[in-house]
Amino acid sequence: QQQRVALARALVNKPAVLLLDEPLAALDKKLRTDMQIELQNLQREIGITFVLVTHDQEEALSMSDFVCVMNGGRIVQLGQPSEIYDEPADLFVADFVGKTNLLSGTVAGHSGDLVEVALADGTVIAARKRTALQQGEVVSVSLRPESLSLGAQASGPFKGIVRNRIFLGSTAEYAIEVKGIGTLLAKADHLIGHGNLFKPGEPVAIGFASGTPLAFAEIKNNGANQRVDKHVEIIS
Repeated sequence: QQQRVALARALVNKPAVLLLDEPLAALDKKLRTDMQIELQNLQREIGITFVLVTHDQEEALSMSDFVCVMNGGRIVQLGQPSEIYDEPADLFVADFVGKTNLLSGTVAGHSGDLVEVALADGTVIAARKRTALQQGEVVSVSLRPESLSLGAQASGPFKGIVRNRIFLGSTAEYAIEVKGIGTLLAKADHLIGHGNLFKPGEPVAIGFASGTPLAFAEIKNNGANQRVDKHVEIIS
């Protein structure tokens, strides 16, 4: 109720732009979802620009028409939510916006917009390069969990053991240990009545269900390769 009162007060003077700084952070999940829908409907009804500052990636993607991703006070990518998620500009955006698997490897060959990447276990996969890459360069390959397919006979480069399963109703999320690679996260649809859930301890084959993996130059700091620092703001 306090959020609604504060919003009404802010709109009395009919501003051209309304700045919302983490307005839903203190709400529980159900109320936060209700308020997200209410804010979207209100914005369309009154027709003014809402600038929403949030550290919640799902909130930014679900509510926005346009997203600005910032890192250390610097804009790193602007675009529609689907573009930010599907076509991240660099490794930082790929790692921060949504869940992804990052596999380290080296560039073993080039073919147009694709590169062949040799992973730590010797597996070679094709990936679409998002930045300029050189032969032999250390890269990170991004694999979204929902882009992976699971099955006893699935075609694909990886085989592993299910270590954990989180059942979410319409979907299930898996943590799968792959020898020489580490743990891969996979997300699969749950088909009611089809018994297609894999159990912890069960072996699975992992393939690519959709899309092409993305390859990025690894972020460097003082000459040393490092993973992404996730302290960032998303403005939508």
